[in-house]
Amino acid sequence: MRMSIIPVIAATLLAVPSPVMAAPAAPSLATAKPFAMRGVELGITLEEFRAIPVPADGKSGTQVYCSNDVLPKGLHYWQSTPPEMGYIVSCEWFALYPPSGLTNHFIDLGSGTGIPTFRFIIANGAWRLFQISVKANNQFYPAILDALKRNYGEGKSIIEPFQTQAGQTYDNMITRWTNPVSSITLEQRYQHLERYLLTYQHSEYGKIMDAIIEKNRAAAAGKI
Repeated sequence: MRMSIIPVIAATLLAVPSPVMAAPAAPSLATAKPFAMRGVELGITLEEFRAIPVPADGKSGTQVYCSNDVLPKGLHYWQSTPPEMGYIVSCEWFALYPPSGLTNHFIDLGSGTGIPTFRFIIANGAWRLFQISVKANNQFYPAILDALKRNYGEGKSIIEPFQTQAGQTYDNMITRWTNPVSSITLEQRYQHLERYLLTYQHSEYGKIMDAIIEKNRAAAAGKI
């Protein structure tokens, strides 16, 4: 009597375990790329930054000015000068806004807007971009949060109290995204009830700035 081997083969095939697909490996420190804002990547040199075209976003006459440039009469920087200014170069974008003329450039961020400030510090023998900060009216906060989540996932959020000068307290949601070499932090309220702050920071170069700040604070403590 002839015996069919087809059922045996079929049973053997069913018994073979399916291959397990490994999850994509997280980028290593050596391969991870720093975050970028509107094409400006953390860690680039000042010369590389100056060569990047300024996003027009419906405006004309776009240009970049830095703290080591002479500003045209009537121009001013949007962000206040930090006490560590002697250790950094700070740059901002400008554009023509009729009838005001050349002024700080509100660029598109998601479906919101803001004025970015780019800060550079000496690292590896060159001025390198260690921080990008953007602040503006927080009516744009929901749109910017949505755009960041669509690009980088949910992030990690905490809620801290924000107190006005009048003593009123409001929730302040702070959301953070990280990769091996950089971070993005979005604060719903910053210094003012109706102002958000978005910060991109290079982890390694940011530590250089942190060390300078700590050194200055330690020196100041000896003068009290």
